[in-house]
Parts: sequence; C-alpha cells; structure tokens
Amino acid sequence: MSAFVRNGRERDALFAFGSMDVRPNALTLVSALSACSGLKDDNLRKSGHGHGLRNVGGIGSNIILDNAILKMYGRCWELGSACHMFEVMPYRDVVSWTTAISGYAWNERFWEAIEMFVLMLRDGDVKIRPLWSVCCKLVL
Repeated sequence: MSAFVRNGRERDALFAFGSMDVRPNALTLVSALSACSGLKDDNLRKSGHGHGLRNVGGIGSNIILDNAILKMYGRCWELGSACHMFEVMPYRDVVSWTTAISGYAWNERFWEAIEMFVLMLRDGDVKIRPLWSVCCKLVL
C-alpha cells in the first residue's frame, strides 16, 4: 500500500486495503489515510477516520495514527477538522505540532502557522535544536 501511495496510485492502494483478509493495524491505516488524502474524496476521508477509530482504539490510542488523521485533514483543506483533531489529541509530539503548523501553511494561513509555531515553543514537551532556539528568540 505504501508503495502505491508513494507512486501516486492511491486507488490501487485502497483496492489493496479493501482486499486484505486480516484486520488492519495502525500503520496499515496510515497508508490508507494517505491514499484518501491523495484522492481528495470527502467520503473516503471520513470512512478512513471512522475505520481508524473503530479498529485501532480511538483518538489517543496511537499517536502515529492520530498524526496521520491530522495530516489528512490539513492536506485536504479541512482545517476545521484538523484543528479539532489537534485539540482533542490527548498526546502530542513534535510530529503533531509540525503537522498542525504545516496544515495552516498548506491552507495559506501563514500567520496562524507562525502562531502555532510559537505555541509549540512554549509547550514544555517539545524540544528544538539549539540553532532553532537562537532563531526563535528573534520571533518571540
């Protein structure tokens, strides 16, 4: 599935997903969600999100899947859904924050991307490289 998605063959990836005779795990669902993002189909996105919630344990049970859902909504111009996802995620890592920032940028909401970056810096759980800390002091 990942190979299909990386090569722009999202429909083939979803066909492979539908043909599986085993229960998908979180990483399989990440590939399926990437395919849904590429196809820009509202129904597929919602189905993929719902499938992930039902089969992997819901929001907060797997941060990799949560981040994939966040990315899917951000990339498909559904910033409201992406923001809601970010807000309800009980755990956020640097990938979560970066994905949220990228979602704003992808949707051409650059000031909000910068504001989110500043919030990320103020969050005690995210560590940045020393070079970034010098640059970020200029922003703060």
